[in-house]
Amino acid sequence: LNLKKIIMKSLSKLFALSAVSVLFLSSCGNKTAGQQSSSDSDSVAAAVDTVAQEKKTYEPGRGDLGVFDLRGPVKECKKDKLILSFNPEGQWTAENGKPIEKFYTGGVKRDKNGRINKGLLDKWGETYHEYHLDSKGLVTKIEFHDYLDGGNDVTYTYDADGYVATESDQGWGMDAVDEETGEEAKPVVTKYTILEKDSYGNWTKRKDQNGNITTRKITYYEE
Repeated sequence: LNLKKIIMKSLSKLFALSAVSVLFLSSCGNKTAGQQSSSDSDSVAAAVDTVAQEKKTYEPGRGDLGVFDLRGPVKECKKDKLILSFNPEGQWTAENGKPIEKFYTGGVKRDKNGRINKGLLDKWGETYHEYHLDSKGLVTKIEFHDYLDGGNDVTYTYDADGYVATESDQGWGMDAVDEETGEEAKPVVTKYTILEKDSYGNWTKRKDQNGNITTRKITYYEE
């Protein structure tokens, strides 16, 4: 009997030690899992932030946005008294709340990529704006033609990031001619420096070489 009791007590102690070991290992395992879960969450959050940031990195030139130094899912752009509206494809649809067909009464012509290249201000096609775009959709020159006042060319250059760096205005009619020589006058060149950008990369504040400040308020389509 005594031997039997001794064996039973030994087995009880052994089971107790095994239970403690299991609990200890279980505890360590839970802690490790928790640490991994926290680490995984941080990694996922970082990845989401990276994707979000990448989604807000936009190249210029989609639709008609390259005509207005814009990029991204722009819905509306307000600059001074001018309000420009765009559809989700980036095509210019309205100016100051009026469809551009009210402005270009003779119609709008677009290239094979759906980008505007000509807007007729009369049904005869004698007064119009012609937009010259590069391969990226950035406007390099706008020709303004008026059957009464002649024409005017405005050309643009860009910086390494695709923003307008200079704007050269040839001038209308007599303004485009040097009064002394009678030859074509030198264009008026405006140089721009961007001061502020939003999260989509669009400039919201810039100045020219004379210190004049221009601001823009831009709203976007939800992605």
